[in-house]
Amino acid sequence: MSGNNRSADRDKGSHTTGGNRWLRGDLTESVWGIAAKKAGNPLRDKFWRIAVKCKQKAVVAIAHHLLVLSYFVLQRGTPYEEKRGTPLNEEQRLRLIRHYIRRLGKLGIPLRGTLPAPSTQRPRRCKRVASEKQPTPS
Repeated sequence: MSGNNRSADRDKGSHTTGGNRWLRGDLTESVWGIAAKKAGNPLRDKFWRIAVKCKQKAVVAIAHHLLVLSYFVLQRGTPYEEKRGTPLNEEQRLRLIRHYIRRLGKLGIPLRGTLPAPSTQRPRRCKRVASEKQPTPS
């Protein structure tokens, strides 16, 4: 995420300021270790999402994330636990199955069998904005 140091929609360069240089060095070294780990680590995934644009910014961002995580571990006195996604309920699971079966069909991969039955609820509709409404004739 960029700060206010922008001009013509481009981020200007900056450097990290102050702080403990030894801690900063250890955190950035840890980030490179995280980046080299196998897939499935949320910090690694975040690193490579940011690193597409700039690896140095990704290092600083993940080092900051590590510092915040370690702060909360020390503050709460509990061990670190990775975030886990909320489990899908049955309706969400069936919806994803239908979605991906349709997507595979569009890619030319025929699948045998039937689609799971859609839910009985009506699909949500977007509310129209007042400016989009048609004027009523008088």
